[in-house]
Amino acid sequence: MALAIIGDSLGEDLVILLGAILIFGKRFPEMATTFGKKWYQFRRHVDEIRAEIARPLRNEIERPLREVADMAKSAAKQAESQASSVTDEMKSMSAKIDPTRDAGSDATGTNASDAAPEAPSSSAPRKATAVPKPPPSP
Repeated sequence: MALAIIGDSLGEDLVILLGAILIFGKRFPEMATTFGKKWYQFRRHVDEIRAEIARPLRNEIERPLREVADMAKSAAKQAESQASSVTDEMKSMSAKIDPTRDAGSDATGTNASDAAPEAPSSSAPRKATAVPKPPPSP
């Protein structure tokens, strides 16, 4: 509970607050304000100390992660380079085996002689094909 300052319940907190008012009297609001300011300063200093401690630890954790990421990028570039060189070598070997292949190839890498024959023009009459009937079900 947010209001639980010292005890576990709101009732205990109210008894403590009432006792403080009786003991300190008219000076209680001034003392409460001072206490609040000091508590805020204390929390701010604690947060600063935590940040000072965490900063080097975070750097120690992030450095190996950056190194691994850099190694992964380097390995990816190297694999891409090797794949490119293998592809180039395969193309050159293919050209040595079948020199006409490169001369007649189109943008897709297929030869014009390897292409499928053209479909008949749409003006030619089509032949009707019979569709087999399925066997009767028992």
